[in-house]
Amino acid sequence: MIEKEQVTVVVIEDDPDDAFIIQDLLSDSRFLDATVIVASTYAEGMAELDKNCGDVYLIDQHLGAGLGVSLIEEARRRGIKKPLILLTGNDSPEVDQEAQRAGANDYIVKFELTTSMLERTIRYGIAQWLLFKNQEQLLGEMLARREAEKREAQWHLLSETLPYGLWLTDAEGKIEYISCSFLKLMHCHAGDDISDLEFADLLPKKLRQRWQRTLERGTPWNEDIEVTSEKGNTIYILSRGMPVHNHAGETIQWVGINLDVTQEKRLEKRKDEFLKIASHELKSPITSIISSLYILRDELGKSDQQIGLEYVGRMQRQLNNLTQLVEDLLDLSKIEMDKLSYHPQIINLRELIHEVVEMMSAQATHAIELDMPEDVYLEADRHRLSQVLVNLLSNAIKFSPDKDHVSLTVKPEEEMIVIQVSDQGIGIPEKELPRVFDKFFSGEEDQARKITGLGLGLFLTKKIVDLHHGSISVTSEVGKGTTFTVILPIRQTKTTL
Repeated sequence: MIEKEQVTVVVIEDDPDDAFIIQDLLSDSRFLDATVIVASTYAEGMAELDKNCGDVYLIDQHLGAGLGVSLIEEARRRGIKKPLILLTGNDSPEVDQEAQRAGANDYIVKFELTTSMLERTIRYGIAQWLLFKNQEQLLGEMLARREAEKREAQWHLLSETLPYGLWLTDAEGKIEYISCSFLKLMHCHAGDDISDLEFADLLPKKLRQRWQRTLERGTPWNEDIEVTSEKGNTIYILSRGMPVHNHAGETIQWVGINLDVTQEKRLEKRKDEFLKIASHELKSPITSIISSLYILRDELGKSDQQIGLEYVGRMQRQLNNLTQLVEDLLDLSKIEMDKLSYHPQIINLRELIHEVVEMMSAQATHAIELDMPEDVYLEADRHRLSQVLVNLLSNAIKFSPDKDHVSLTVKPEEEMIVIQVSDQGIGIPEKELPRVFDKFFSGEEDQARKITGLGLGLFLTKKIVDLHHGSISVTSEVGKGTTFTVILPIRQTKTTL
């Protein structure tokens, strides 16, 4: 049984739902026994930082009128050296640079959060803090003594005390020190001569160029390394390094750690294998039943058995609902494991919409009114975009039971495509609008609760729109209807997944 590492995590987050998600993810950790403290305002966050009782601090970028980076800057000015990790909804080089300038150890993109990611980020942050804490103490002693032999002995003691592979290089990447634990992780021998080695010499060839770019830019080093043991087993190592600067801001040294993450990687692979098996085992019998029902419906139609046709129709609708539920749950699992497939290509949006409408018209009682240009092309994942359209149209039909139609419009605007799905149904109360894209949220009003569903459709829809680098928003008025607006770029940039 794995012995969990006890940590205190302070979450400075003004959105209670996001704070709850972080607590929930940490409760599933196999490696951390986390005590979570939540501060919901900038002032409360500063108070928790002043207490300095946490092992690591997760700080939201937007805290009411204040900014997370400003809080981090103030904490660093006050001499707080614990790991400070920025939570952001935007993954971009600008965010990376802003976080570094403020003094953050790292940043995490909220919509990519998983238990595994939180575990690793927290463990690496704490390891880095312990390393620099000991390094600071050790450097002071070394400067006082000015004795190289004592410095080497102390570094050796430090490196073998910490359960991480420790390495030091000069500003050009030449190795100055490597712990025995590092050599063991990299499957090198303690007696090997490393006096003339560069750090790049210990890396796989595909990572050497990245290390060289890191040296040139002076940015943090954060890479996954795969090492094959003498027995032929693959070991997964996360290598993390930071530049050490002098008073003039020049890099004088690199210090880093290597951490064995093989167990986490193997767990992720087992989860992936389970998803594949579950997908096959759940879908196969459903597909077989649906095919049989189609054949039965045709035979009943030939003999004009209306009652039988009606019952077959009901079974088909329920099986379609069951199929959608299974697919949504599988997609949810893939999202939480960062495994959601995404294959963009140039598609004709008009053709795709007609296919979706034709499929839904065979099942729904509502007419779907279309307003769109003749031909609209964009770069998108055809299957995923079809999911978005089906989810939005299904919702519009489901939440307007007393009406006979819903509408779908498409408008090209410069380099963007605007898709709107509208109904004249029960509407959404204003207080619930900020939560409509939350996982498992399906409305709190009595009228909405009567309509079945797990509350996954809009959550998955937003994740898919995010994959396409687009945006989705909602406007609604109780008793008058709801409009969802999706804005997609015609051309995609490289996705991060």
